[in-house]
Amino acid sequence: MVDYDIDDLIDSIYNQNGNKDSLPNVILDNLEIGFLKGLADGKSFEEINSIIKNFSETETFNTVSMRLLEKLEAFTLPHAILKIIKMKLIEF
Repeated sequence: MVDYDIDDLIDSIYNQNGNKDSLPNVILDNLEIGFLKGLADGKSFEEINSIIKNFSETETFNTVSMRLLEKLEAFTLPHAILKIIKMKLIEF
């Protein structure tokens, strides 16, 4: 296994994306942070759904992910995770 420095990887991705690296001024709720942290930690789909159900009976994986992509101005969920790491909303 190769050991990478996470900050170097994040900087590399942002440098490739030009102005896609903007960090929006948003407030994420506990569900949204838990959802992204679960993804960053490699949790399974079932584990992520359990996180969602701890906060809401009506939310789904798709509704939360689409809302986060829009809020964070991200193109993919990994892109959203990188943004919240850069925003220091989660530690990795």
